[in-house]
Amino acid sequence: MAETMATDALVVLPQPDDPGLRFRRYRGSVDLPGMAAANQAMRDADGIVGTASAEQMTVQYANLTNCDPDRDILIVERIDGIVADDVYAGIVADDVCAGIVGYGRVEWRDLTDGTRSFASIIVMGPAVRTASLARAMLAWSEARNAANARHVPDRDRIPAVMQAYTVGDDPTLPAVLHATGWQLQGRGYEMLREPLDDVPDLPIPDGLDLRAIPDDEAGRKAVWAALVDAFRDHRDEPEASEEDWRQFRDEPKHDISLWVIAFDGDEIAGGALGLVDPELIAHHGVQRGYVDAVFTRRPWRRRGLARAAVARVLARFRDRGMTSAFLEVDGLNPNQAMGLYESLGFAIVTTSTDWSKPLPDDHERDPRT
Repeated sequence: MAETMATDALVVLPQPDDPGLRFRRYRGSVDLPGMAAANQAMRDADGIVGTASAEQMTVQYANLTNCDPDRDILIVERIDGIVADDVYAGIVADDVCAGIVGYGRVEWRDLTDGTRSFASIIVMGPAVRTASLARAMLAWSEARNAANARHVPDRDRIPAVMQAYTVGDDPTLPAVLHATGWQLQGRGYEMLREPLDDVPDLPIPDGLDLRAIPDDEAGRKAVWAALVDAFRDHRDEPEASEEDWRQFRDEPKHDISLWVIAFDGDEIAGGALGLVDPELIAHHGVQRGYVDAVFTRRPWRRRGLARAAVARVLARFRDRGMTSAFLEVDGLNPNQAMGLYESLGFAIVTTSTDWSKPLPDDHERDPRT
């Protein structure tokens, strides 16, 4: 078997203990099925309810915000029959690669509170999840975030931190984050409601009425604008980008008939977006709906709109044959969302953790920039 020079190979230090791993650059959409499989394996190992799919990631990765795929994505592959020195010399034949087992990605976003986030996304399949691989991927992501921070607009004016998250029962990455100076910032939860045979029938607040949304770009854009406005005061909320809108617009699994949208005159006051994902149902073997978003714009809060809208989404799930539903919530949500969901019969089933770490001081940055 002839060896070929892998021009997209990357050297990542410190080297992980496993010599059967190599790092390389992202090759485009051809990588997404392997990345989705690694992400799903991680979720399964950590008990996460939500699923990952190549279809979802195709829309996402076609519309990344402040993320250069050539520089800001790291692929981890399992290889066979190659020694470590060859891996780090970049001499690896593609036909010895047994597949993608993890990946890293960084991006930066301006947040609605006037700060800036440099985010690290680290995914390790359970078969390769070790502290040494976590340290290598974290070091790569911190270096990329620091490099990106040197070139962003207004870098000396906008307060900025690095952020990361860990999911479920991950036994590895949290310890490495803690050991390298990252601090726990908050928690998020998946909440599950089952069964759906006793969903309450709650009234929509006086003065509001429910209307169907046309399944076209204008209809989706109106709901998107209301969502963006409603979430502006949420923790770590990014400023909406054109890429975010395209992701929302192009999401193939949206089903407008599962959206409960309340109007006050011509204005959208709030609502809840339901989603039935056949891939999620097939993966878990249960008829389960997903409450994709719940939102109420500020002038219409504290009137019971969100609770009534979620109850109606649950009823629509039940009418579709779903036997359970889940959603995700920030544990520090400023609008007491967890209490609202608990009142509707949802209970926490998984916990994820948000982490933060300061960016390097100015004197540590590249003096040439």
